[in-house]
Amino acid sequence: NDIASLIPSVKDLSLLRLKQFSKIARYHPEKNTEIDVFFNIFITFMQKLGDSKTKNNNDLGLNKDESDLQLLAISTIADIMPLKNENRLFVKQALKTINEGRIRPGLQELMARQNLLGKKITSTDIAWSITPALNATGRLGTPEISLDLLLETEQKKRNEICETIIEINNKRKELGNEAWGYAENAIFKSLDDYHQNIVVIYDERIHRGVTGIIAARVSQLSNRPAFILTSLEDSIIGSVRSNKNLEVMPILNQCSDLFINFGGHAFAAGFSLEKEKLPELLNRLKTISSNLEISDVEESLAIDAQLQEKHLTQEILKTIDLFEPYGEENPPLLFASNKLKILNADILGKVEPFHLKLTLAVAQTKWPALFWRESKRLKRDFDTGDKINLAYTISRNTFNGMESLQMIISDIQKP
Repeated sequence: NDIASLIPSVKDLSLLRLKQFSKIARYHPEKNTEIDVFFNIFITFMQKLGDSKTKNNNDLGLNKDESDLQLLAISTIADIMPLKNENRLFVKQALKTINEGRIRPGLQELMARQNLLGKKITSTDIAWSITPALNATGRLGTPEISLDLLLETEQKKRNEICETIIEINNKRKELGNEAWGYAENAIFKSLDDYHQNIVVIYDERIHRGVTGIIAARVSQLSNRPAFILTSLEDSIIGSVRSNKNLEVMPILNQCSDLFINFGGHAFAAGFSLEKEKLPELLNRLKTISSNLEISDVEESLAIDAQLQEKHLTQEILKTIDLFEPYGEENPPLLFASNKLKILNADILGKVEPFHLKLTLAVAQTKWPALFWRESKRLKRDFDTGDKINLAYTISRNTFNGMESLQMIISDIQKP
């Protein structure tokens, strides 16, 4: 009776009958049982016992469940959790409330400061705009600032905190650019030192808050696991990233006696050690790297659909949106089209001129297409006037309230 009073739809129904109506089986990998149904009903009941209808002070009718769900979605995306099963449902519902304008205080001010209000928000926007800003405060040693933003009840103070977060995030970007300059110059020598199997870079000039970001970029560029180390007072801290051609935890386990602490998962981890143990760590990594076998075989692209030019219209968004939210284990739909002509090509990036923006002739229209970190291929593999085959995803580009489509290129080949 207590459960039925809060969840009327279950009144007078047995668990066996409820199992027939349950949606768990739609996304759960295992066959659901009556116990699974009861567990989910009980969780819902306990949530509803709480003050789930308490209103926040944003005057938008956002209830506590929706507010908390938005935090859950941000943390799920930030921690690169698989966007499937319940995670997928949680994130999808959270994005729905955000796009309906019912946005948690703190998050709303941050989105306004990043010019995200008024456009359709996707998991990509959360991953590329919201979470880096919130994480920046922790990377630079002041995580409580982001927490204050999400807990503050006065809008004026939230706006002030937002300004601080944006400043910190800009500082994080500057530190990242500086660190990349140091790391990029050391990659190839490190590959030689470590048997072409891993990259290990120690540089005291790299800020501790960006070691993970730099490790990820080095790993992507070198196609090898990357260890980025820097100093912090009397200790060394490091981050390691791998692009899934080798798990990193087995390597760290072989060095565990040297660490103050370490941890992570298969392809991303962190560690710390006393400074005097650094030479031993570097020597041990050299020994370990000499016994590694890493394949250089590039992963093939799994194309979801071959699109003719006539299908490249605004209507394609309806199909793309059906599969949202995209993220870990649910990548964006990957399309392929053939013999599209390059009308124009520009190199982008003031600090790092590594990116390409192409303008492609598609039927009677022109499509912008971005090719990240591949400016070196212009004039080498293709040029203005060429016809190309390409694999790409499609994203929205919102400017001055106007929405247009653009391609994000995964690869290009000449026919």
